[in-house]
Amino acid sequence: MSRKKTTRTQTGYYASSYSKDYAGRGSSAGRRSRKRPSRVKEVLIIILALLVLAAAIFGLVKLVQHRQAEKGTGLKTSSVATAEVTTANVGTARVLTDEEKDMLRNSEKYKNIMAHKEDYPEYLIDDLEMNPEILDFVADYLKTEPVGHGGLTAAEKKSSHPLFVQWDKRWGYATYGENCMAISGCGPTALAMVGYGLTRNTQIDPFNVAQFAMQNGYYVNNVGTAWTLMTEGARHYGLTVTSQYKYTEEQMKEALEKGGMIILSVGKGDFTVHSGHFIVLYGYKNGKFQVNDPFSYTNSSKLWDYETLSNQTKNAWIYYKAGSEAAATASTTTTTAATTASTTAATYSATATTAYTAASTTAYTTTGTIG
Repeated sequence: MSRKKTTRTQTGYYASSYSKDYAGRGSSAGRRSRKRPSRVKEVLIIILALLVLAAAIFGLVKLVQHRQAEKGTGLKTSSVATAEVTTANVGTARVLTDEEKDMLRNSEKYKNIMAHKEDYPEYLIDDLEMNPEILDFVADYLKTEPVGHGGLTAAEKKSSHPLFVQWDKRWGYATYGENCMAISGCGPTALAMVGYGLTRNTQIDPFNVAQFAMQNGYYVNNVGTAWTLMTEGARHYGLTVTSQYKYTEEQMKEALEKGGMIILSVGKGDFTVHSGHFIVLYGYKNGKFQVNDPFSYTNSSKLWDYETLSNQTKNAWIYYKAGSEAAATASTTTTTAATTASTTAATYSATATTAYTAASTTAYTTTGTIG
């Protein structure tokens, strides 16, 4: 605005000077001709000034972005986050490179939390160390009430397989068992992704599924989400489900190609530092599986090969929408981990063997873990 006023003032000034200095000196055409080089020079100067200004603004923006990244914010936006959720709900909803993770761990916000980590739940600190994506969530933990709410964003409603994260600020601080959703809510969050993905029922979101789980005894104190939520709870939400310890790669691929979805219970490894976690498989691409990890945008941005997933799998569930053609042709036989343990225990890791031993007294109704 100010530049336009200046231009108009300059034009008026030269017009006034021109009338005074050149009045009566030759034709008007001749006067315009003699004045043109000066006006061209003015235009070039203005253009040059605009270019310099644009370069300065660009440099300032880059500097601000760099400073924000150093403070643990402003990292590049995840394609997953942009497509699936409103990033304002989850804070630093980002797909992070290793370099960016290190940057967050060196930020003042992160260091301040670690300097007072005794004020936070131990599990939450463990999660932050593994996944700096949750930095903003943890930073607000001590000053946020342990309540939550449901509801889906417009982007989530449009997505065929929306990614929900358990530490989303809509529900992450809400109580779930003796912890909060961010710490132990992966089970309800995973089931919500499957339930909404297959039925498009907008009432199926992580908060509402968690409330259902607690009200109906599907959360086991000091243990985690009962595996029965993945079967009985799934049927409550209009899904058909089959379950067994492991499916072959071909079985999983076929289920996904028919429009089904899969939940895996996985042990300590790529997805969790604890002894159990739930993840969702929703597609098969380039010989690998597409994963929605309710704890990590970064994990959810990758493709995962069958062997990597299988080596960490403790149990698997395949889902279809009840009444669909795919559901009608799916096997209705449920093979639980307990029925196959006797013939396959020799191949399990020490961790898995311990879990299967515990199953003899719990009938495999729980994960045996927090997460």
